[in-house]
Amino acid sequence: MSTAGKVLIVLNTLMLAVWLVLMAGVAELDANGAKRVEDLAKEVESARADLVKVEKDARDIREQVTLEQVAKEGDLKVVRSRLSNSEREVSITLETLSRLQVEVEEFSKAVKRSQEIAEQRREEKTQLEGLRTEEEALVKRLQTDNGDLLTELQSLRETFKQVTEANRGAVSRILNGGDKPGVRAASFIR
Repeated sequence: MSTAGKVLIVLNTLMLAVWLVLMAGVAELDANGAKRVEDLAKEVESARADLVKVEKDARDIREQVTLEQVAKEGDLKVVRSRLSNSEREVSITLETLSRLQVEVEEFSKAVKRSQEIAEQRREEKTQLEGLRTEEEALVKRLQTDNGDLLTELQSLRETFKQVTEANRGAVSRILNGGDKPGVRAASFIR
């Protein structure tokens, strides 16, 4: 085998190894990016579901507070009408009233906490959207880099094909005797 053939085999083997390493890197980057985008989408969906639940809970609490207030106002009217009948009923009414105030205070705290949680979820959603935008930009950049590498690979392939064809032509000419160098007569006389 000629030296040019050996060099071509070595170059071809080296290019194959480089190409495999590049393809493995691109595949890994693509897999990691796709997984991160999928994870972010799941987190966004989870945050949305939590926000809907918190809003529903807040509405339910408000409705319960309103119903309790309406019910307790009715109780207070009944107690006021019986106030003149008994001192005992007055003390029971005061006790009931203080219990209701504690419940209203607890409900107010719960509503405030649910509003804080809803605001926190909104902030998390905004952060997740920012992360998703960054990840999408990274994916686009990687796609552009991949396209550039593929273009360079195609160019190298074309160059390799041209060099291979030129070498085949040169080998063919040499084998057919077209470019044989002149042969000198050998002499052992000095």
